[in-house]
Amino acid sequence: MRLRRGTNRERLELGGHLATGGEAHIYLVTGEPRWVAKIYHTADDRHWAKLRAMLENPPDDPMAARGHCSIAWPVDILENPGTGKPVGFLMPRLDQPVTVYEYFNPGQRRKRCPAFHYEYLLTAALNIA
Repeated sequence: MRLRRGTNRERLELGGHLATGGEAHIYLVTGEPRWVAKIYHTADDRHWAKLRAMLENPPDDPMAARGHCSIAWPVDILENPGTGKPVGFLMPRLDQPVTVYEYFNPGQRRKRCPAFHYEYLLTAALNIA
């Protein structure tokens, strides 16, 4: 599937399918190992308004200065090149992602991220809020 970035109109080719969730599919981006594409099953104007708000207000990533991405935050809208309508978004690919559930569930947190103490937990909750 070929798509177009919303900001610079660069054309992208989707690669292999990585996952499917309740609202979208996640795909590799051919030739771009740092990125993945989230393509919605169906989306309405509320999705796009939320996505635009997220793009205009990205959180600070404390690991960015070290060359490591720790937040898979949207970086651009992806459009159907034929219609110009948005179909999803581009985001960084995380090599070993940890879900919010794994941080907020005490048993999972002790297994996956034992150094993630209550100060970090509070900071994560504030960032999400």
